[in-house]
Order: sequence, then C-alpha cells, then structure tokens
Amino acid sequence: MNHEYGQSPDRPTSILNLTILDASTLTAEGKVNADTRIQVGVRSAEVNTTHPLVISTPTQRIPDVLFNAILERSQAVAYGKELELSFPEQFLSIETFEYDTLFDNELYSGHEPVIYAVNSLLTQKFEAGSALERGQIRYRATPASLIVGAVLYDNLDSLSDALQPKRDGIVSRSIQVDSDEGSLFKEYHRMCSILVLLEGAEHLPDSTPSYSEIRWISVAEYQQMSRSRSLIHIGDQFSEQSLDYCIHGMCLCSSFVVLDRENQQSASV
Repeated sequence: MNHEYGQSPDRPTSILNLTILDASTLTAEGKVNADTRIQVGVRSAEVNTTHPLVISTPTQRIPDVLFNAILERSQAVAYGKELELSFPEQFLSIETFEYDTLFDNELYSGHEPVIYAVNSLLTQKFEAGSALERGQIRYRATPASLIVGAVLYDNLDSLSDALQPKRDGIVSRSIQVDSDEGSLFKEYHRMCSILVLLEGAEHLPDSTPSYSEIRWISVAEYQQMSRSRSLIHIGDQFSEQSLDYCIHGMCLCSSFVVLDRENQQSASV
C-alpha cells in the first residue's frame, strides 16, 4: 500500500488538533488569562502507534476534504514571532487565523465542518458522544492555528503484534531516515488547531483508551511545561509514571501558538 500523502511537504498528512479550554475559567470578558484551564492528555502506550507516553493535546487524522473545508472558515496570517520551543519536530511554516465567528455546537449542526470535526474527535478520543447528545457538554469553536512540518517516529520497530497493522500504515506514509539510533521514519503533517471553549468539563473522563491520563492544567502551567519540556512544576497532577513521559510534538506546539495568540489579543484589549 502506497499513500500519496505524508512523504512530501507539498502533500502532507492532514491532522486535526483541539486546543480545549474550560470556558468556566475564562475572564468575565470571556478572555484567556494565566489561570484559564487547558486540557492535556498522556498518549496511551496500549493503542498509540506513534509517540506513546507523550504529553499531548488531542489530535485526529482527518480527510483532506474536511481539513480544507475547515480552513475556508478563517483567514490565515503568518505567526510573525520566533517560536519559543525547543522541540525535535521540524516546523516549516506557522500561521494563525483571524476569526469573526465562534461556531456554537447547539446552533450549528454537524453540516458545519468545524462542528463535525470537533464532535468526531470528542467522541472517538474522549468517549463524549453521550454527553454531547444529552447537552451536558456545550462548546464554541473556531480554527486558530495552522502548522506544516515533519515528525519523526523512532519506536516503530518495538511495537506489539497488535499494533503491527497500524505500523504498516504509518510506514507507508513515511520516509525512512538513516540514523545511528536505528530505523527512523519521517512523516510530513499539516495540523490545524481548533480553539474549543468548552462548558461541562466535568463530563469528560480522566482517562480513555486513547489517553491514559487526562488532566486540566492552567495556561501558565502549560506554557511553562512546553518551554521547559519538564513536568517538575505539575508532576503531582499525574501518576508516578510521569517520570517516563515526554514533552514535545506538533500538537503541543499548535496549542502553544493558539494560547500565545489569545494572550496577545487579551493584552491588546
């Protein structure tokens, strides 16, 4: 099987990312500040072929047609700043979005691409389908950042037999890279992060098959974690296994850029 995407920056794999904020922790004016809570999770080693035990904001591979429809909802502009993160991923371009509309999931149906995409990820990765149906979870969402770059996979030769079919799919979309450390595979991604202002955070679980630990931390803690690539200041919020967790990834970078943009907008008001 040979995919036509993932092996070139001109034809990257389309990835959706969600920057999920607890709407009850926004300011009285609905702005993001240092105390606003953001959701993070630990990628489960049991089901995640790539980057297990990595701190992450949620992601999902989606069809190009859906990705392109989401991009049409906003106008992208260059990030215009030097990235403050020392992650191993290669970032080729970083953009943020200007937006006028926050799509409300109770006002817009699944015919709206942004709502369809967010519902899909919340249901698959957080088992939130029932809470969405019951109206226990409500959100407003909008595209917020777009990153194009490349990620490296260094663990594909050590996966369990159960994950071999997923491994084969990843390899078919990747380029093998020579390394003294063994077989590495590089895949080009384009990742769109959707900002999600979520009401009903208490109805999301603490763990799912996708994420062994799901936590809410402050924006200030998230930014410090990303810059330092350390959990020292928030390690008590995770299990003892947190010493084995890694901090990097295009998803963390995407949400970092979204939060940086939100902080700039709040400061300018």
